Amino acid sequence: PYFNRELHVARIIRAYCEEIKPDIIICEGIQDLADIVYDNPYPCPKIVQLHSEPSVFFTKKKSKLFKKVLKLADVVQVLWPSFVKSIQQYYAGKVAVIGNPVPGYNQAKRHQPIIIYPGRMEDSKQQHLLIEAFFQNRKGFSGVANPFLGRAE
Repeated sequence: PYFNRELHVARIIRAYCEEIKPDIIICEGIQDLADIVYDNPYPCPKIVQLHSEPSVFFTKKKSKLFKKVLKLADVVQVLWPSFVKSIQQYYAGKVAVIGNPVPGYNQAKRHQPIIIYPGRMEDSKQQHLLIEAFFQNRKGFSGVANPFLGRAE
């Protein structure tokens, strides 16, 4: 059984979809897809983006639900070719590899580099390795602003 919060969210999303009639829905993860498809028969293609190693989403607690939910996705988009084999353990549909290049900027116009990392901080993503590597290799980045934005779990 799905919890009251998820049912409430799903009903809001369903009403919104019926109102705006989207041509396609792009979800930022499996939980977002679950929120969209639960109690939502709206007929349009649904894409789910997985920007982390897919196996981290399939914990004992969520594995059964997420496998069921993924069957309702039309496409799963992953960042790296190495993620394809991993997601295929849980999803038999179409998988697209679309990288996430960060466009360059003209650093000569900046006095100080700015690094932004949008996203949720969580143990399974191992962001601490990124932070540790950054501080070990700060040459040329002495005046860098290090804002962390978002929710941590």
